[in-house]
Amino acid sequence: MSATVGDFLEIFDKWAKFDLAESWDNSGLQIGDKSHVVQKVLVALDPSINTIEKARSLRADLIITHHPLIFDPIKSLEFSQALSKRIALLLEYKINLISLHTNLDAAIDGVNDVLAEKLDIKNTVALVSKEKAPYGTGLGRIGFLERDWELEEYCEFVAQSLNCFCLKVQGDFRSKIRKVAICSGAGSSLWPNALEAGVDLYITGEIKHSVFLEAQDTGICLIDAGHFHTEWPIVPKIAQFLINKARELGWDLKVDAFKEEPIPFRGFLPSNWDKIQVGNYINNSKEKILKRSRH
Repeated sequence: MSATVGDFLEIFDKWAKFDLAESWDNSGLQIGDKSHVVQKVLVALDPSINTIEKARSLRADLIITHHPLIFDPIKSLEFSQALSKRIALLLEYKINLISLHTNLDAAIDGVNDVLAEKLDIKNTVALVSKEKAPYGTGLGRIGFLERDWELEEYCEFVAQSLNCFCLKVQGDFRSKIRKVAICSGAGSSLWPNALEAGVDLYITGEIKHSVFLEAQDTGICLIDAGHFHTEWPIVPKIAQFLINKARELGWDLKVDAFKEEPIPFRGFLPSNWDKIQVGNYINNSKEKILKRSRH
């Protein structure tokens, strides 16, 4: 039995209803035909050229991503530009594209619940609940670790759990951590909610400078673990969801996760990294942070 692009939209809407998406978002079918019969699927975080070329090499006819390709109305298709080039490649290769963005952030067993599980955060509820939605649905999560951790110890755990080569950290490394709020991806907008909840630590993927300063003043610890790293764990989750659904529904379907999906940047430390002073602020943890940044 074969599945169409429309069938995929239906099963995703049961897991992460598209009306859970934020008003500014564009979750759903980005490029394609709902009647197209799908044989192979590639799941990735980003609809990048790397992802599109990987799908072509696998002869996939559907890509599922977390991040959408299109947010704003397109005024022209100038193929020398990045967005237009990606659209042109999808059309040329006859590859459909579905994106599950803030609807999957908010959904139960979605991006934030997967992140909480990776970080060993238990008894979670939504940091910002969605109105007229099932309990537990909403943006971010707040919960508890099973024991007290020191911040430095927990940073090590976070970096290893998310395969993250560098963390931005605010707080005394000896601080005790138990109550934790998280938001996958860019979560500075949820900082006031974490502050109001009285957490020991807030973890997200992009933190504004002003938030770091406010956290410094309030004594709440912060970890910026990177946008890519806090969201990529949903990729194998989506792939396994599709594998399970294909078995349940009798679909003849091949599913791959883009396990080697490249991070869109690299870390760099200058050769004199151990001599650099930013202002006059040096503490005993600087060397540890810099050494870890090299990996």
